[in-house]
Amino acid sequence: MDSGPPDASGFATRLVASLRAQPAMFVVLPPGREALTAVKALRAAAPDHEHFTIDTPAGGTDFYVLLGDAFPYGAPVRDIDSFILAAGDLHQPRLVTLVGAITDDPATLTEHMKLAGAATRDMAGPWRFVCLVAGAAAPGMPVPFHAWPPDWRDVPQVSFDDGSEEALRQALAHFIDRRIYWESAGQPDAMAALLDRLEMQSSLHPASRQIDETINRVFDAAPLQSDGLESMLANVAGSAPGFWSKALRQDLLPRCDSRMFLNLRATGGAWQPPGMLHGRLTPLALRTIAANPGLSDSGGLTPDQALVRLRRARVNPQVAHMVLTLTAQVEQDLLDALRDRRDWPELCRRAGVEDDLEAARRRTIGSPGPPTSEELIEYATFGQLARIAEAAGNSLRFPLPRERVWMICHLRNRAAHGHGIGWADLSLAIQSVADLAENTVPS
Repeated sequence: MDSGPPDASGFATRLVASLRAQPAMFVVLPPGREALTAVKALRAAAPDHEHFTIDTPAGGTDFYVLLGDAFPYGAPVRDIDSFILAAGDLHQPRLVTLVGAITDDPATLTEHMKLAGAATRDMAGPWRFVCLVAGAAAPGMPVPFHAWPPDWRDVPQVSFDDGSEEALRQALAHFIDRRIYWESAGQPDAMAALLDRLEMQSSLHPASRQIDETINRVFDAAPLQSDGLESMLANVAGSAPGFWSKALRQDLLPRCDSRMFLNLRATGGAWQPPGMLHGRLTPLALRTIAANPGLSDSGGLTPDQALVRLRRARVNPQVAHMVLTLTAQVEQDLLDALRDRRDWPELCRRAGVEDDLEAARRRTIGSPGPPTSEELIEYATFGQLARIAEAAGNSLRFPLPRERVWMICHLRNRAAHGHGIGWADLSLAIQSVADLAENTVPS
C-alpha cells in the first residue's frame, strides 16, 4: 500500500526532488516543528547543493538585497539583472531557505523566487528556493503549497513560564492546527480553507466552553469539495462490497489492492497518517458517506451509525499524544511527592497496593541489583499513586487536589485507549501542569 502523505523523515527528500521541476515553494511547518529542524533535513536531503538560510525580518526587505548574502563575499545584487549576472559565475546548485516573517505580499515573493529560479535553471549552478512558514497556513498563501507533515510523535512545546493564561493560548493554537491537519488529511488547500473559516469565529478563545462544538460545526459546514470523490466511493462500494462493508465498520482500512487505495487517496477518500501503520478513510470521505444514504446503506450502516463513524474518524491521536505527555508530568510530580515521604511503604499497605507493586516488580525484566522493598513505589501505576495519595490524606503536600488528580488519571487512561479528546480535556491538563509549575521552586 502506498504510504499516502509522506512522513517527516521522507518529506525533505521528496521536496528537494520536486524543486528540480519547480524551483520555488512555500512550506508550512506544523505545530511543534522548529524551522531549524526543517533546515537540517533539507541540508541532509540535498548534499550536492550549497545551502543558505536567510532570516526574513518583519516588515519585509527587498528580495534581491536578501539574496546578496548567498553570494561569495556578498555580491551587490539589486534586481533580477544584477542577480543573473552574479549567478553566472557560480558552478554549484544553491538552495536558499527563507525563514521568518512573510511579507505582506506573498504572491510577489513567490514571483521573485520563481523568476530567479527559472533564470538560473540552465546554468551550471541553478538556484532553488524554499520559504518556511511557521504555524498554520495563512490566508493569502500561494496555493498549492506544501505542508510539512507533523509526525504523531512530535509534541508541541507549551511554555509555562508566563502563567496558565499564556500556556492555554499557546495550547489552543496547537490544538486548532492539529484538528485542521487531521480533518483535512494533510491536504494544504483544504487546510487553508478550514483555517479561513475558523478565523471568522469569535468564540475561539481559551476560556470558551464551545470550542469543540464550534470547530465541528465549521468542519461540517465546509463544502464537500473533492472532484470525483462521491463517484469513486460509489465505485468501490459496487466493485468491492466486502472491503466496503469492513471499511465502514472499522477505523483502519482492511487490506486492498494498492490501485484501489491510490484511487481513493487521489480523490481525498483515504490517507495514511504520518507515523501510522494503516490507511484510513478521511473525515471528508465519511462526511460524504453520511450525506449520501446510498453509500452508507450499501455498507450496512444506518444514518446514525454513519455519523458515529464520522465522529470516530475525528478522534485525533496527535491531540491525545499531547495529553499523554502533559498527564505524565502530573504523574511524575505526584510520584516525587510520595517518594519524599519516609512513610510511603506504610501508605502502600494502607492503600492496599503493596502486593500488586511486588508483583509488578517481579514482572520487570532487567532490574539491576537485588530486589528491595525500598523500590516498590517505582512500579506504581498512576491509579495506584492516586490511591496512595488518598491514603496520605491532608498530610501530603501536593499542589493539586485529590479530585483533580483522579480526573487527570482518568483523562490519561482515555487518551491512551483512543477515546475522543477535546479542548476541555486538553485545557484541564494544561491548567494542571501550570498549577504545578507555579508551585515549583526554581533550581
